[in-house]
Amino acid sequence: MRNLNTTYRPGPSQNRTFTATSANAAAIDGHNFNVRLVADQGCYVCFDGRAAVTTDMELVAGVPEYFSIQGGAVISVIRKTADGTLNITEMTQ
Repeated sequence: MRNLNTTYRPGPSQNRTFTATSANAAAIDGHNFNVRLVADQGCYVCFDGRAAVTTDMELVAGVPEYFSIQGGAVISVIRKTADGTLNITEMTQ
């Protein structure tokens, strides 16, 4: 089990705009397993490379969320009600 009560430092970031059509972000570094996500509008995300749909995990606008994911994962995103931008920051120990 991974200890999530650890301090992380920010690594590379990318911004991915999202609309009513699912969009994929660039793959996360193969050696990185933690990401911080924050969106400026409500959206739905998934981490397995398939197209995001409205039954996937919801992110609330303006609330940073931290996740442990598989290295090399592709994050996809789709809007909830309005187009926006998802900021993805890789976090390293």
